[in-house]
Amino acid sequence: MKAQIGSPTLFPPPAPHQPMLPAAIQPGPQKREFPPIHEMSNRTPVAWSHLIWSHLMNLRPSTRASFGAVISFFLCFHSTALEARKVYFNGFDYKDGYYIVPDDLSDHHAKAWVAVDVHGAKGLKNDKRGDDLAALLGPEPIIVIVPSFTSGYQSGDGEWAKQLIENFKTVSKSHDVHDGLFVHGHSGGAQFAHRFAFTEPRHVIGVSAVSAGSWACDGGYGKISARAKGIPFSIGCGENDTAYSVPGYPHTRVEWYRLFAKQLEKADFVMVGGTFPGVGHGVPRKFYASQMRECFLLATQGIIPTSGKWTGDVEKLAIDRQRKYGRPPAAATALPTADHAALVAATSLIASGKSPDIAATLRFLVKHPAPSWVDHEEYAALKAHCKSAAESYLKRNAADGSPLTGFKLENFNQVTEGLGVNARQTKP
Repeated sequence: MKAQIGSPTLFPPPAPHQPMLPAAIQPGPQKREFPPIHEMSNRTPVAWSHLIWSHLMNLRPSTRASFGAVISFFLCFHSTALEARKVYFNGFDYKDGYYIVPDDLSDHHAKAWVAVDVHGAKGLKNDKRGDDLAALLGPEPIIVIVPSFTSGYQSGDGEWAKQLIENFKTVSKSHDVHDGLFVHGHSGGAQFAHRFAFTEPRHVIGVSAVSAGSWACDGGYGKISARAKGIPFSIGCGENDTAYSVPGYPHTRVEWYRLFAKQLEKADFVMVGGTFPGVGHGVPRKFYASQMRECFLLATQGIIPTSGKWTGDVEKLAIDRQRKYGRPPAAATALPTADHAALVAATSLIASGKSPDIAATLRFLVKHPAPSWVDHEEYAALKAHCKSAAESYLKRNAADGSPLTGFKLENFNQVTEGLGVNARQTKP
């Protein structure tokens, strides 16, 4: 089961090469007075946008207006979280873990989802983990827990499972969040992520596990539990990851991954997986970002993946998640200020002849569904461009022998409604 790298989908992730600023310089030592945990935060910029806009405001108004349209459109497609605050579980530093809260969380009235970014076997070394995970899973605001575990945590049970559950309870006391965690990990973190789902399935809504040194099968290190069958799994390993994680293990990392993937599929789990060509143990996130985001959207919104790589009863799981968490709310008639600014910028850029590609346009439609703005005459150029991109997407899929059907078609029609595109009638 090979992973298809770079295939554009209806819901592609943000560009993997998105530039990120280094973490801000930390403030000096603080007194250990242990104030309330929700008051201990560390605000850190996580995108170039603040820097860009600070320079933009120094330009002359006429120059700022034209350049601002270009930048607004760029940020719409290539930026997610602008700033976030880090809340330390022990009240003063990262050593006992922390969680990241996006600054715009209060602007969204719906419950927030919580993701977990688990460190590798060397432990948590600083507080720079988690920002990129939030950016990949966005654009919706997501709280990210970054736990700090001691040796032995890879089993995903016992005191370490209890610790993560307690971390989740701490977050739940301060924020209105859903009742499940999307757990991601690489290497040792991947070991914890997939085993935690088997031992504590009631706390997990989705799993992303990459390059684990061992898997819960064929070797005595746990087993696949049918209790977790309602959880979607996104898994993978580098093709060149041919070393043994620990001397004496029965399989190399990639061998063990293949055994686990085969057994998970045989057990009829909803899953996506593959080996990534040309890379070893340190798999860059760009190789699995697309399938991880598909897993997150399926787990949290019931959106069926369009990549065609998934196995198991995807539609049944999607229906279950839609019923449990509801479909995304319908857009209001009056556009929020931020949406209006993005739409104006997009229209201006398209009118200037600098149109984005199909994948970028579909990302835009997911974030700004056509029914919320298509009747406004000022967006005529944007409407024409989005219609053309949507039709091209449908024709390409039909030509490849994979036309949209079922819930894939339903999801597509939801974001393109009003553009005059009919997926059922489009032919190659």
